[in-house]
Amino acid sequence: MQLAVAEKSRGNKKYINCIRHLMEALPYENESSIIKEAKLNTRYILPICQSLFDNFCDNASVCFNLVNENNYESEVSQLEISSRRPDGNITVTTDNDARTIGFFEAKSMAESKNHKLINIDLIRLGIFSKNSIDMHNLKSVLAVQAVGSYLTFYLVRKMSGDMNIMIELDHVRFPMSINELPTIFGFSDIILDILHILENECENLENNTAIVATTRKTIRSPLMRSLVVKSTDRKRKNPNKNYYE
Repeated sequence: MQLAVAEKSRGNKKYINCIRHLMEALPYENESSIIKEAKLNTRYILPICQSLFDNFCDNASVCFNLVNENNYESEVSQLEISSRRPDGNITVTTDNDARTIGFFEAKSMAESKNHKLINIDLIRLGIFSKNSIDMHNLKSVLAVQAVGSYLTFYLVRKMSGDMNIMIELDHVRFPMSINELPTIFGFSDIILDILHILENECENLENNTAIVATTRKTIRSPLMRSLVVKSTDRKRKNPNKNYYE
């Protein structure tokens, strides 16, 4: 019971810290111009993810980074769709080790109807997560996909040596201005649940160890490319994500 209360308290502190960071970073009103991906990540997404995911303590530190550079997990990827690097990651660093326990991909709201790019990002998240699970013998990795201020959270879990599953946990539309800030209170339970899953399933490295050490190779690029339609149809609905359209 005391452990559950302590975990809830940590989640509440992060949630309050997120609101404080948004109050400092957000403009008073929504911007009328199109927000491009670079500005979306640095002005809007970074305050959200750093305040929710960063956790520094004596024996380990958890840090969200907007890296957009090759890390070890992405370098060994067989995926040749776009570049082999995530937009961001979540790392756990201890005295003796550093592991990636989360990956992040983003597209601006202007690309919300470009289903090809959105779905490629989703595949990339799965590839990066599987590589990290295989390399570090992890059980679970968190994957976050942003389309504008809509963030979708996934848990990639190793079920056996032959199968990994990618579960959609939930999605949250974060505010883009101070005027929209009250909308975040309606998602408090969802945010706290996701923080609880991250802490218990991913951050705790003693608990986040796969029982089965054997792995299968990641599907290579030719088959991956066949999963994504080459043409871009902005009128056709995306069966994977409709709530941000």
